[in-house]
Amino acid sequence: MKLNFKKIILISAVVFLATINQLGAQTVVPVGAASTYKTIQTAYNSIKDAAVSTPITGAYIIELQADYVPTAGTTLETFPITLSAINGASADNTITIKPATGAKITLSYPNQTIIATGLSFTSTTTSLVLPDITGLVVGSYVSGPATFYSSTFKQLTAVDALTNTVTFPAGTCNATKTNATLLFGAAQTKTLILNGAKYVIIDGVSRTDENTGLTIENPNCIYAQTIHFTGTAQYNTIKNCIVRGANQTSAFGPGVGATIFFNTTNFNTITLNDVCDMNNELIPMPIAAIQVTGSGTNFENTISENNIYNISNIIASGAANTGFLSFGSPYNANSYNNYVFNNKMFWTRTAKFASGTTIAMMGTGGSMNGLGNRFEGNTIGYANANGTGTAILEGTGASFRGVSSLKNFTCKNNTIANIEATGVNFTGFEFGTSNTSTIPVDDVCSGNTVRNIKLNQTATGALKGMIINVSNPYHSNIKNNIVSNLTAESTTATVVCTAIGIDVTGTAVAKTYNYTNNKVSSVLAGNTNSTAANVAYGLRTGVNAVDVEKNLVHNVAAVNNTTTAVIYGIQTAGGNATGTTVKNNIVRLGTDIANDAIIYGLYQAAATATTNPFKCYHNTIFVGGTAPASATKSSFAFYRTGTVPVNDVQNNIFSNQRVAGSTESHFALSVAAATDLATSDNNIYQFAGNFGAIGTVATYADLAAWKTASSKDAASQTGNPLFVDATATIPDMHLSTGTPADHNGSDLSTVVTDDFYGSTRSDLSPSDIGAVAYHFTTKVESFKNSKNIYGSKNAIFINNTKDQTVSIYSVTGKLVGSFISNSDKVSIPATKGFYIVSIGRERVKVLVN
Repeated sequence: MKLNFKKIILISAVVFLATINQLGAQTVVPVGAASTYKTIQTAYNSIKDAAVSTPITGAYIIELQADYVPTAGTTLETFPITLSAINGASADNTITIKPATGAKITLSYPNQTIIATGLSFTSTTTSLVLPDITGLVVGSYVSGPATFYSSTFKQLTAVDALTNTVTFPAGTCNATKTNATLLFGAAQTKTLILNGAKYVIIDGVSRTDENTGLTIENPNCIYAQTIHFTGTAQYNTIKNCIVRGANQTSAFGPGVGATIFFNTTNFNTITLNDVCDMNNELIPMPIAAIQVTGSGTNFENTISENNIYNISNIIASGAANTGFLSFGSPYNANSYNNYVFNNKMFWTRTAKFASGTTIAMMGTGGSMNGLGNRFEGNTIGYANANGTGTAILEGTGASFRGVSSLKNFTCKNNTIANIEATGVNFTGFEFGTSNTSTIPVDDVCSGNTVRNIKLNQTATGALKGMIINVSNPYHSNIKNNIVSNLTAESTTATVVCTAIGIDVTGTAVAKTYNYTNNKVSSVLAGNTNSTAANVAYGLRTGVNAVDVEKNLVHNVAAVNNTTTAVIYGIQTAGGNATGTTVKNNIVRLGTDIANDAIIYGLYQAAATATTNPFKCYHNTIFVGGTAPASATKSSFAFYRTGTVPVNDVQNNIFSNQRVAGSTESHFALSVAAATDLATSDNNIYQFAGNFGAIGTVATYADLAAWKTASSKDAASQTGNPLFVDATATIPDMHLSTGTPADHNGSDLSTVVTDDFYGSTRSDLSPSDIGAVAYHFTTKVESFKNSKNIYGSKNAIFINNTKDQTVSIYSVTGKLVGSFISNSDKVSIPATKGFYIVSIGRERVKVLVN
């Protein structure tokens, strides 16, 4: 029979045109059992083939009908579905794949993984009897925590169906195990591949509608991916879908087999999806949700507004690569300018992790190109996307990191919260060793929050809200961060527990590091059953800290039933050649500490040279509470270890009102020797016992004795600063009428231009002592009534300010009253007249009529 190829081509074109509906600039291609095209692959290929000679014009919609069942009947889809480039595709000529209204579709690679539990073997084992080997063939893979992978992948060499026995090469198992879990089956499975595809939109329409939606999943566990971007796929979008995975290995190729995997891509968008596990207790959570590989060029990809949840590595062979999101290599020169915005990352059920592994929930890297990668507005933690519940992580011997940044990375306005972890270490944010000079210093670590974290320590380790690696060769600002409610404890009494709000690591370089307006509170290490030397820090800076200002640290505690606990409010290093200025900080410790512990309010470690100036201006340090009657440890408002006289200490309030036990004492000041301060003057000292000490030995009974010994503090004084409420849950260190801080300090306004709340130290207040100026600048640029602060008849009304400090001043700058708001709707009775209301850094002038 002679075939007329021209005629066949013509007929094919007619069939294609007959199966689509023209809707203006859109072409709808139905896919389903009753449609001409039964599968996504054939429908997509028909558009691609037709565009070979003539580029497409207008948009196409591949619409999945309600009778489209990809693994049944005539609509048998072949996986992976591969989408490649279509001639003419553009921002106007897109190809969208979406379910029709009323169609609930699941695209799933068939499950070929057998999970065998309860196995016992030695390192020399070469065969195993499994509960069931249905579906396994020679060449299937074996994987698990006891398997060894290098450049050789381990595959089954024999399968005996009669005895359910599988055989594999020697060296596959590298240890003796009991009750172990191994994975057997197909490897490198993928459900959807975008290979060079451009302007493809996968739109699930809805993640919550009972009748309409699209789920894309891969239940396989051995180097399994659900969606794979490769071949310079560009300008593609995955949105409104549920994307599920279960990969538990990273044996093949670079990095991990993530549920969504980027390899050589740019300008793609993953938005408004659920990227999660299989929601099946018999199938493990994936070890990684989204990964941008380190082996390819990946830039300008956006991952935003997604719910990304449920990861674990309990049976993973590549446990160290576990994460919601990771960038494959911190030193890859081609992965940059990727954007991770406003995602929710959480666990809806308990997640178990392999012992001894490090889990970076959000591991980032990049290059020295552009602005690197950006991580902003994201949340890690909780048990739900709406920010409720607590995530439970179990990993005896494991170390957890919320965000681990290694290179060229900006991190702003993210939250890590509501996590209870069992393991050795937990760090909220870890900022790495290198950012480019092109990144604004305010973007490196700004506006982030770590709160409500509990670490059940299984061995000596630490819980840290943030770690700043001071090896970064570029300037950095650590500002506007909040760390609160961190608890590190252990059921083993001898395990040393450490809790730190903000910490440093690395070898410091000669660059500017500023710590500004951070708030650290409720940091707890240990419990009353502990006998270990537990330690807690609020804020600890390195020697390259230039400015440490406007930080609030309170309720930091280390607990045990011995006398070895140590507590630091702010600890600074000895200084640097540029000089360190510590100003306008507030530290309140001791009021919640009933155990016998050493307490340091402001601790300055040793300066090593006379070229390391250290300026300590306008700080307010308060130590209070009651020590036990048998206490032997002392406390200090200001403590310095260095013997080089480089300190300039002026206009501070050092108050220690801790009630003494039997043998210890509590000091306003401690130095290594009386001559150790270069300058000290115009400070206010308050103390309940002795004034000062050399080291931990009481030496100076009062200020007069200190003046004689040191020849310093000629204009300093002792007395009650008259704080509004130093012992409140959130301390209010405003000063009341009659305070000795009023106009009694040096005028340092050229160096300390404002106070803790941002009030300008000029006109009335340049010499007010302490972090909070007693006088208040009356200058307000405009008279205004706002929805949050306004005056009315006989009252001032304040909204949406719960747990914030509210201060009300007369127009002459005198404090009328200060309080911590306990409600989002507050009214304060007031007589007629103008007032200035201060909340944080907001200033409003209001009229009461």
